[in-house]
Amino acid sequence: MGNLDVFIEYQIHLFIDSIFLPFLLVLGVAGNILIIIVLLKPRNRDSSTARLLLALAISDILALVISVPYKWLDTTYSINIREFSELGCKIHLFISMHVGQVFTFSILAISVERFIFLMFPYKAKTICSLRNINLVILVIQPVSLIIGGHLFYGVRLSETGKCALIQELYKVGIWRAWQILNVVGALFVPFVIMAVTNTSIIVKLISGNCTWCKCLKTKEKQKGLAVKKRSSQITVTLMIVILTFLICVIPLGIYYIMFSGQQWQHEETHRDAVILLFWSVSSGLFHTNNAVNFLIYFLSGSKFRKELKYLCCNKQTKTTQAFIEERTPSAQTVESLVKYSK
Repeated sequence: MGNLDVFIEYQIHLFIDSIFLPFLLVLGVAGNILIIIVLLKPRNRDSSTARLLLALAISDILALVISVPYKWLDTTYSINIREFSELGCKIHLFISMHVGQVFTFSILAISVERFIFLMFPYKAKTICSLRNINLVILVIQPVSLIIGGHLFYGVRLSETGKCALIQELYKVGIWRAWQILNVVGALFVPFVIMAVTNTSIIVKLISGNCTWCKCLKTKEKQKGLAVKKRSSQITVTLMIVILTFLICVIPLGIYYIMFSGQQWQHEETHRDAVILLFWSVSSGLFHTNNAVNFLIYFLSGSKFRKELKYLCCNKQTKTTQAFIEERTPSAQTVESLVKYSK
């Protein structure tokens, strides 16, 4: 791609893939590990929301670990791990697609869960029980596998050693149809559902209509309003997560619709530099979404900040107590010293 070096779009593409994405990898993996530690605390294990956020954090880590090193090696050192073998080509491309779809459906599940808790408070605990949430998380896996399972047949190493689609007919027909189906099923349908549920949630929060608070006795209203406030804080935090997802993921869907299949056919022209830049920006935004959830929880979630502070301070307190106990003489030692001094 020697001729591409003269284009500013190509230079920006190199910066994103070789510097910005590795930064996101470190930030995202560290942040999501902290999220997992907090969510696995005993006080959070019985929460349906925590269970969904745990699945989201795991999918975030997988998306970063699987995709970012691949792009970094390819851009920086021209090492494409998909080109080592045909099996590697099929497996890596399929897993990359699968993890991205699981991430999308996890965000969708969180949006629907918040909608149910605000709109149907009496039935929410039954509908969103841990058993049902676990079932949803399990169902997401085969749905994603079905959507992308054809990649085991549809791609292989070409005569030039590139991980590419098998034939021209497949590129134009089945591949194109699958890309559109993938974007519609894994992006725009979730987008419509999230738009409807989040609009309803916003209206509910603004109106301040609390159905279950109306049924409480006077003495219980204060406690009920406190519960409502905590629920609203959680909902606002999760809505920020969902809106960030929509902003960061939609450009990737647009890329797949506009340039599907063209990423394999560069001829070192300005158009190719623009396509590469569009790809880097859209995938960079996608991985930014994988990395920033920790910052969103920390900045907008007071409960998460308290849990994180408790986690850090608790460890520090235990370390300090162990240090003091190690250097403080026991009662028997003090008693023997007193006797000896006499």
